[in-house]
Amino acid sequence: RKAMQDLKVLAQEIRAEVTDKKNTGK
Repeated sequence: RKAMQDLKVLAQEIRAEVTDKKNTGK
């Protein structure tokens, strides 16, 4: 289903954002 794909993309974007914040905090 497309919803599952959207969720996966969303999770990837959130993970990337969190990683960016961690890198900036260093």
